[in-house]
Amino acid sequence: MFQRIIPAIVLLALTTCLPAQASLLLSLSPIGGAVSGTPGAPVGWGYSVINNSPTEWVILTRSSFTSLPGWGNYTDFVFLPENFVMLAPSPGPGDTASQSFSATAKTGAGSFLIDPAANVGSSVTGGIIFYYDRYDGDPTSDGQYIDAATTDPASATVTVNPVPEPSTGVFFCIGIGVVGYARRRMAGSR
Repeated sequence: MFQRIIPAIVLLALTTCLPAQASLLLSLSPIGGAVSGTPGAPVGWGYSVINNSPTEWVILTRSSFTSLPGWGNYTDFVFLPENFVMLAPSPGPGDTASQSFSATAKTGAGSFLIDPAANVGSSVTGGIIFYYDRYDGDPTSDGQYIDAATTDPASATVTVNPVPEPSTGVFFCIGIGVVGYARRRMAGSR
């Protein structure tokens, strides 16, 4: 009987005495992480992160897109100084930070530039990972660095769309305009 109770008590004591580790929950925008674009175009992801630790502060340091070698290049926006994010511990639901994607403002998780020679209809699937530093207090005052950690990968997919072709309707309207202009010029010269 004591052989079962003593290990359970030791396990309970160990788990309640260990400090809680910061656990960042990462979600991408658009939901599901699926983006698409034409060859040569940049696409990217916005994000939301939640710090679930009741004691640790977190500073985001960078992001990466993990996938098989594909037909494009990922550029991290998280590391840029203007995108500095620090999350405080929260006893409640957790401190949250969000950023939408903008290729021109360089905000969001990052940008994926689709190779101009990429095959239309092809896609590459991988994951976005955030790297962050953990602190035992406010890093801007007396908080001490604990270690570096990563989020679980958030699913991310890039699909190559065809370059839009001008529609027949547009050419038809231009043709009608040219014919109308020509007829008007001919009527004016008589």
